Amino acid sequence: MPTYEEILSYKDHRFGWQLERVRIAVSADTLANSWKLFRLGKSSPGNPRKSSSRHKASRPNPRRAVIGTVQWYFSVEGSRFSFKGSLDRSSFEIYRQILAFCHENNINLKLFISPIHAVQLEVMDGLGLWHALEVWKRQLAQINEETATQFGQPPYPLWDFAGYNSFTSEPVLRRDNPQGRMNHFSDPLHYNRKVGNRILDTIFDRVYTPGFGVRLTSDSIEQDLARIRRERAIWRETNPDDFKVFRTLARETRPKSATIDTEF
Repeated sequence: MPTYEEILSYKDHRFGWQLERVRIAVSADTLANSWKLFRLGKSSPGNPRKSSSRHKASRPNPRRAVIGTVQWYFSVEGSRFSFKGSLDRSSFEIYRQILAFCHENNINLKLFISPIHAVQLEVMDGLGLWHALEVWKRQLAQINEETATQFGQPPYPLWDFAGYNSFTSEPVLRRDNPQGRMNHFSDPLHYNRKVGNRILDTIFDRVYTPGFGVRLTSDSIEQDLARIRRERAIWRETNPDDFKVFRTLARETRPKSATIDTEF
């Protein structure tokens, strides 16, 4: 049985292979998760939905958000974070192969790192993953440029929206907002359509929102990472409640046996 990467890399345009590509891209799990996210996004202020007496906005559940993050980064088996998969294959190598495939086939690829709400960045720091996050961004920029050089082409534009800005820094736990509704996120994990449209405007060079999104290159990456650390300190000072609650939950929820491996 060919692997996911092998199927995508085949240059066979016969109907059977084209159908196989559709099958792996549109699986039952993918569609189910997309539908759940669609329903979730419909309830946010940025995605209006028809009023219903049954629908009531619920307050963000900090513990649920933290547990979801822990389960995402630390698998139940072994509680280990790693850039390598079960076969000891680095995710960076897969990323490199995707870039090579796009260069070989003249695909106009747009790369971006999705916005992450400030409390999720704080959770990642509380879990001990901040260093891994910075390693990941450095490698994304470096591999993008290395692969482009290999093919004699300019690197694909790589945008980073995962910092502290007017969209990602809005408070979650607000005393003046008893229902916990946010303007730019459906919950601490998912941004809504308003933010998504701003991302598309930026990466397709339509309209740039000042302070939202930075182009990542090997030359600028260290300055960008240092800037985000400074903005993190400012956010902690201006949002002490969110900082305390989510940082404490992250430390309490982190598996005692958790290990972090940033080798690749």
